Order: sequence, then structure tokens, then C-alpha cells
Amino acid sequence: MKGARAVLELLEGQGVDVMFGYPGGVTIPLYDELLDSSIHHVLVRHEQCAAHMADGYSRTTNRTGVCLATSGPGATNLVTGVATAYADSSPMMVLTGQVATAAIGNNAFQEADIFSLMMPITKHNYRVLKPDDLPEAIKRGMGIANSGRKGPVHIDLPVDVLRGDIDPARLNESFPVPAPFEDLSQVLDAAKLLRDAERPVLLVGGGARWSNASSEVQRLAEMLPAPVITTIMAKAIIPEDHPLSFGMLGMHGRECSRRALLEADVIFAIGARFSDRTIGYDSDVPKETKVIHLDIDPMEAGKNYRTKVRLVGDAKKGLQMVIKALGRPKGESAWGRRVKELHEG
Repeated sequence: MKGARAVLELLEGQGVDVMFGYPGGVTIPLYDELLDSSIHHVLVRHEQCAAHMADGYSRTTNRTGVCLATSGPGATNLVTGVATAYADSSPMMVLTGQVATAAIGNNAFQEADIFSLMMPITKHNYRVLKPDDLPEAIKRGMGIANSGRKGPVHIDLPVDVLRGDIDPARLNESFPVPAPFEDLSQVLDAAKLLRDAERPVLLVGGGARWSNASSEVQRLAEMLPAPVITTIMAKAIIPEDHPLSFGMLGMHGRECSRRALLEADVIFAIGARFSDRTIGYDSDVPKETKVIHLDIDPMEAGKNYRTKVRLVGDAKKGLQMVIKALGRPKGESAWGRRVKELHEG
């Protein structure tokens, strides 16, 4: 089996049924094999479109978006779209053609060091140097793109690898990805803070959306009760017409969300980064406000804002544990009435 055929069969085995790309000289072997593939190829007019479309596909379907470009200028045109996906944690498989392995580093026609260019904007970066390495690159790459904090993975494919031969039996090998770090040991502390809070607020970011935690966010908000304030990545995490939906926070946000955050005594941040476009680095939130931070990325909790309780793990799982620990709804409160005033005002 040719390497190009193996690439497509491996992608099909990972559930890929659509790909966005633009052909070039070194990717012709892949395009020849696409004629007999179940993968639907969307032909773009510029490689940057392929990256942005794969990112958009990922956001709207919660599946891995795949884009393809040729070597050199084709590959470099992907960079902005890949960087966007990396910033917003979109799982993507970024495939680039490359000059033949023997020509790498020799200033060959349409050669660029895309491997180095992709390093700071991807979760992982592969350069496949022989056809036998294709199964690991694609299977492990898919796992990495979708484990922990999601993001793009880049695979560089020299043309001689695509034209080379691989034993079809190699496609059946497994390449598991280690489970991401998790620490939800402070769930009971988080539940106690929320139970004792007089003015709780939920600050919800993209991590909750990637985790499909909408129902858990709404359930917790109604139990406390607490207004739901979101970043742009979590817009409509609960219905916009819900009485506890306060919309976005920050420079593009609503006044009621800013007021609620300033009045809160406990902020539960769920998959949110406390970025400069939401809460800001010079926030006027009172220093005595206690913060619970739940994030799948251990580097985010407490990075931009002081944290009382740190939870590292999947948003959906963490919320389910907090809801279970809380037990029952808190009932009517003065804060509930104030939330209604803020929402209507």
C-alpha cells in the first residue's frame, strides 16, 4: 500500500469524513488517492481558508477538523488559522506536504521549515520520515488533539513518504495516548464555598463548551442560584433568554455581567482563562472575593488570577461532582432577588 493511501485510510479509521485543502505538487499523491476515498474534500481558494474552515468545522461539530496544504507557501498560508485554533483549543489535524526527505534543508523548490513554524502554535508536531511511521503519527496525533486541553496537531508529509510503500497490517497497530493530568480532590472545598456563598457567580469559558457541559452549568446556576457570565467562547452556554443568563463579560460584554461580578463574594470560573478581554489583568474585582477555578489545563488555574480552590479536570465531570457534593438547591435568597434586578435593569 502506498503511503498516500495509508494516510487516507488512517484518517477514515479515525472517523474523518471531510477535509479542507488546496492541492500542490508534493500533495498530488494524496489527491490521486482521494478519488477512491470516502472523505469529502472541500476545495478552497487559499490555504488560509482551509485552516479557518477546519477550525470552524471543529467548533460547530465538536469533531476534529482536517486541513491539507502543499509545501512551502501552501504550508505557511495555514499558520494564522492554526494559531487561532491553538488559542481557542480547537482540535485539528494539520497536514502539510513536504519536499523529499533527501532534499530537506537544501533549499529545494517550495521548501520551508514548516516544522519549526508550527511548533509554538500546535500541541504536537510530527515529521514523518518513512511510511511505517504514518500510523503512529496519525493515530497518536488524533489522540493528542482531543485529549486534555484540545488543540491542533501538525503532521509534515514528505512526498517520498507519500509515494513509498507500507505493509497494510501496520495500519491496525494501536498507539494510545496517556490520560491527561487530573486533580479534583478539592471538590468538597469548592462545594462548601458555594454553599456558604451569599453572592455566587459562575464565569464560564470555552472549556465548558468543549466539554458539552451546558446542562451542568444550567443545573448548578439554578441550584445556587447564580448568574451565568460567559466569555465569547461560551456564548449561549445556557439559553440566552434564561433569567440567569447575563451574557458576555469584558470589553464586548454587558453592564449587568460586570456589576454582578463586582458584587460577587464567590466566583466559580469554569473553563475560563481570566484573559485581558474578559476580566482583565488590572481588574477592580474586590480582593476579598474568593475564586474557584475549574480548568482542564493545569497551567491555567491560578495563572492570571488569584485562586482559593483549584480544580484540574474536565468541566463536565468536575461540575457533576460539585453538583453531587452540593446535594440540594439553596432556595430563595436576597442575592436571587438582586440578580433579578440586575438582569432587568
